[in-house]
Amino acid sequence: MTPVRFGLNDKEYKYARQLAFQAAHGTWINPYGDEAPLIDRSAKLLSGGNADAAAERELLTTLLKLAAYSPEHEWEAPALTGKPTTFAIQTLEKITAFNA
Repeated sequence: MTPVRFGLNDKEYKYARQLAFQAAHGTWINPYGDEAPLIDRSAKLLSGGNADAAAERELLTTLLKLAAYSPEHEWEAPALTGKPTTFAIQTLEKITAFNA
């Protein structure tokens, strides 16, 4: 059996990490506004510098919320990941329910 991360299956976890990858490279997160810290946090996560599972879960949840419900990002996450907004919503609901 494949291990599950934060209640997500491999496909969902890979998607959430893909959002972090895109955020770290500034392709969909605003580097000049309130979202700027997400760039550094995403880069740190991907470099292995963040071994704290709670911090990873919080970051991925934040990115999923943006991908699922932010009007500024409604087209960006699907364009970058190839997954529709409904997939972001489903993944967010799973990670939230698992950690409730």
